[in-house]
Amino acid sequence: MLQQQENANNFPRGIRRLILMGLACVLIALVAAASVKLYVDTGPWRWMPSRRWWDFALMTVIIFVMAAKLCRRYRGARSFWMALAGLLVVHLVFWTILLLNVAEWASSWFFVTMPVELAALVLALSKLGFPP
Repeated sequence: MLQQQENANNFPRGIRRLILMGLACVLIALVAAASVKLYVDTGPWRWMPSRRWWDFALMTVIIFVMAAKLCRRYRGARSFWMALAGLLVVHLVFWTILLLNVAEWASSWFFVTMPVELAALVLALSKLGFPP
């Protein structure tokens, strides 16, 4: 029993956490790849999201990861994550309403709006007490 406990502690806590995060990223990537393969192989079914929703999901991840990296020093603060979660809800509601009411939305339009929204997100975080 003691030997097992010693073996479990061979890796420092930070490295174990990093390994777990890496495994989680690999799992997420595999699920995403399987989803894309399903979409390509079976064609767009009625229940599958359209291309613009996939683009929206990618844009959301990019913007919020970049904002979290810009505000790196606040990552340990629960209030930072609550503020970021609140801004994520505002982002999701706004874009859902927009994408449901716009008949045509080109993927390239996200690249135009991303810098503007990232700047607005960082400004909002600054106003909430989390300047980069």
